[in-house]
Amino acid sequence: MTPAHDPSEPPADETSPPLRSTHTYRGLAYDRWGSGGRPVLLLHGVLFDRRLWWPAAAEIAGDCTVIAPDLPGHGETPARPEDDPGTLAADLAAVVSGLALRRAPVVVGHATSVHLAHLFAGRYASRAVVAVDELTPAPGDTPEHIVAAMGGEHVPGVFQPFAVARRDPALLRAYRCCWAAGPPPAADLTVLSRPGAGDNDDDPGDGRVRVYRSRGRFAHLHQVRRFAEDLRSLL
Repeated sequence: MTPAHDPSEPPADETSPPLRSTHTYRGLAYDRWGSGGRPVLLLHGVLFDRRLWWPAAAEIAGDCTVIAPDLPGHGETPARPEDDPGTLAADLAAVVSGLALRRAPVVVGHATSVHLAHLFAGRYASRAVVAVDELTPAPGDTPEHIVAAMGGEHVPGVFQPFAVARRDPALLRAYRCCWAAGPPPAADLTVLSRPGAGDNDDDPGDGRVRVYRSRGRFAHLHQVRRFAEDLRSLL
């Protein structure tokens, strides 16, 4: 099933350039939206790919420059012989630096990539770190366990094609070093899916936490506009 209209692209208009462009750097395939403002780096969770961010990126692109890469072994980025998160962070930093915007990025990690977002921010200048539905696999977890924990079947139908997982055990093994050091520090903004919560419920004890009403760990696909507004607050 494919959506009637790709939400990462504007309506067809021969006079307008496409909103999203695709590039590569050192084998990393990434999509870019916008050409000014603060950069926003969106990191998909392990087993998924950069399409996960298309709806939110299209929503916020007018206010910033958005970069959504396929991590090695995902989407259009081939796997690497050695999976070193430090090298990956350096390559991501080079992509952001290449934008020549001279502003520290907002770094967003989804699920298992929250740790990678914190690693990036710990090594390179960053405006803020956003953790979306953090998930740390247990040592015995399999792709099936991760997919079940993510609850992608609850993503709204029009966005289902953007939340398709690649059930490859090698990917979990390759990225296990990213979260082996234990839980990451608190993010500047934490987005949580919580079934039954009100549409605008925030955690009353910490203004950095946003609680979204959504089943499964895809808050940014359940409430796209609200997620975009939360990101705008950090620009």
